[in-house]
Amino acid sequence: MNLPTRWDGGIVSTNHHDVLGIRPNAGRDEIELAYKGRRSQYHPDRYSAGDESAVAWATARMQAVNKAYVVLKDPEERERFDRAQASAST
Repeated sequence: MNLPTRWDGGIVSTNHHDVLGIRPNAGRDEIELAYKGRRSQYHPDRYSAGDESAVAWATARMQAVNKAYVVLKDPEERERFDRAQASAST
């Protein structure tokens, strides 16, 4: 069972579709566009002027975004993930 990851009082979904903010049936172009947007939004360099916790938060978010992209861009990995999500929800 995939449990959400918790850090700095916030919960991040382990559902890769939620992490990228896309529909479960999103196409390759939508996945790519969402990844680029999230990558820009959560890149740790954008938070370098903040304190350590802000940089750690952004780093954790970026890692979740990267993992989601790696899984969803590969058709076989995505199919495996979708099957696991479907079985977890039943």
